[in-house]
Amino acid sequence: EDATGKALGSVLAERKDGLLQQYRSAACVRDVFFNNESSFNHAYKMLPEWLEYSRLHGIEHFFMYTFGEVDPTMRHMLEVYLAKGWASRIHFERYPDTVERQHAIMEDCLYRAKGHVQWLLPSLDLDEFLRPGNATQLAQLWGSASVPQDYLRSVWDEIVRHEGKKTGKVRSISFDLYRYQRAPPNQLEMFSEKRSPLNGGSPLPKYAANVRKVQSLWVHWPQVYEESTLDLRVNKSILVANHYKSKKKDGKKTFPIFDSALRGDAVVVAERLRHRFGKDVAQLLEGLAATRPLASGSESSAGSPPLILDRSLDLRSPKVANGSEWPNSGC
Repeated sequence: EDATGKALGSVLAERKDGLLQQYRSAACVRDVFFNNESSFNHAYKMLPEWLEYSRLHGIEHFFMYTFGEVDPTMRHMLEVYLAKGWASRIHFERYPDTVERQHAIMEDCLYRAKGHVQWLLPSLDLDEFLRPGNATQLAQLWGSASVPQDYLRSVWDEIVRHEGKKTGKVRSISFDLYRYQRAPPNQLEMFSEKRSPLNGGSPLPKYAANVRKVQSLWVHWPQVYEESTLDLRVNKSILVANHYKSKKKDGKKTFPIFDSALRGDAVVVAERLRHRFGKDVAQLLEGLAATRPLASGSESSAGSPPLILDRSLDLRSPKVANGSEWPNSGC
């Protein structure tokens, strides 16, 4: 209807009951494995590590976005998480430019999450791993001596409570990032222990959105939200993200600080990946790093060599290896 109540048209929509449950914390998964931006080099390699790490620490559901033709390697990888019910796949045939595509993903993801999710991470990329800044300080939010393993499920409500606010008055909670040197192709990114002081000097944060209080999103903060709601900016000693981003200069001047905060998690995630895919982790990662998707309309880095697909890399789970169709994924 228009503002006067005049009917303008109608929309027919369908849904599958039970496909989505109720989640306290969920994340949108960008399609960075579709483009050739240097900042997302080896995105195939980062995806399973990021998913396992995020799920280990309390992200309950992932909204995964695909465009155009999906390479078999990526397809088999996603099937593992779709079949478990840990993710929903949303597919679009059209492949718009990078900025338009990222914004469309966040907006679509927000409205799929409404009614199902309390806190949504709309723009946390595959090379950004959210973690405690200082475990002792973060644990104090729960009045505990240690941080719960699934802390990303409840940390947002604990931050609101700790700040003396009510959830209905908070539209988002934002946090800073540390920029880390990338790991070799056969290692998890979390094994990297060299970082810059803080996000390479950039002040732009990432955030968790209170789904009930926002109507439109941008990469670094909500664009449209209920009046009289707040953004809480948490100190990096409480919550921060490791941003594994390649730089032209990888020497001591760029990454002068030694920080092994996620080494313990890397050991756990490596074992989960070995169990999940039944492969030696170094071999799995190196194979994924050499594999890139075939996507119509994707950008090419100037001067980059041709991208070669390793179609011999079989990531299929035994439970889905014989199926030719995607699991029911809420497309």
